[in-house]
Amino acid sequence: MKRLNNNIKTPFILFVIIIMFSIGACKEKIDIKLKDTYVRLVVDGGVTDEAIRHTVKISETSNYFSSDAQPKVSGAIVSISDGVYVVSLNETSPGIYQTDSTYKGEIGKTYTLNIRYKNEDYTASSILKYVTPIDSISFAPDFNKPNSTMVNLWAQEPATIGEYYMWNYYVNGKIMTDSIRNITFASDEMVNGNYMTGFPIYSMKDIVPGDSVTLEMRSISKEYYTFVSALFSEIFGAGNPFSGPPSNVKGNIFNVTNKEKDVMGFFIASAVSKKTKKFN
Repeated sequence: MKRLNNNIKTPFILFVIIIMFSIGACKEKIDIKLKDTYVRLVVDGGVTDEAIRHTVKISETSNYFSSDAQPKVSGAIVSISDGVYVVSLNETSPGIYQTDSTYKGEIGKTYTLNIRYKNEDYTASSILKYVTPIDSISFAPDFNKPNSTMVNLWAQEPATIGEYYMWNYYVNGKIMTDSIRNITFASDEMVNGNYMTGFPIYSMKDIVPGDSVTLEMRSISKEYYTFVSALFSEIFGAGNPFSGPPSNVKGNIFNVTNKEKDVMGFFIASAVSKKTKKFN
């Protein structure tokens, strides 16, 4: 944080006071009319190397001033292909499309999402990359935060350059990192090829002895790392008077039918490694 300069000249102070007074005294109502733009598709989903119900969520953007919930997209035709086999996803609830519970991805394969909706086709692809296994996790007090405990990672980071990771953690089976605000993600730039000995990942608050903690490590693509970094910056990095205007973060979903129409969101393939330990 920058300190304010204490040697500000008096005329400048008077100028600021006058401006603030003028702003506060203004009573005239100003009506700003914003033009509506076209509705954009919003896609969020992925596939992992776990045998689970893989989910793709599809919705649409709404008017900026609308107080309604983001419209869910029903009736879309959704499938995932590995280049050989194509799996259709079932709409289990409005805007939620899922595989069956036996489907899982394979490391090294490229997975392509295809969506057909309102006579337009959308697609995205992602390679399912290897993730290093977690050897163990450990706990230590987080001295920077009261009543908090750090969960630490023990794992060998591969010698290949350009690996990217994302971590989630669960307490008693409940995910605690279900928003962008809580997710930890990183590149291997600082640890490439090294053994991560007690590498701090998450600060957990108010866990008690007997709680079961699961740390999940996922491989992600460079493109997804860039996407999440930009999204994080847009949501939490702005706010000062010199910030640029907010904008939509570009994902990897494309409208095949009409390339001029933007699509929001990301489809990601990931390998998953987990380790669970009781907190004592």
